[in-house]
Amino acid sequence: MQIGRKRALTAAQVSVATIRTQVKSIYAKTNMQWHGDLVRLVLSL
Repeated sequence: MQIGRKRALTAAQVSVATIRTQVKSIYAKTNMQWHGDLVRLVLSL
C-alpha cells in the first residue's frame, strides 16, 4: 500500500478492511467484476 493511501485512510478514520468491504459491495450492486468496468460505468454517468 502506498504511503498516500495510508494517510488518506488515517485522515478519514477508516480501515483498509472497511474500504475493501465497501468496494466489494459497490462491485456487487453494479454487477461489475473489474475496476475498468466500474470506471467506464462512472464516466458514462
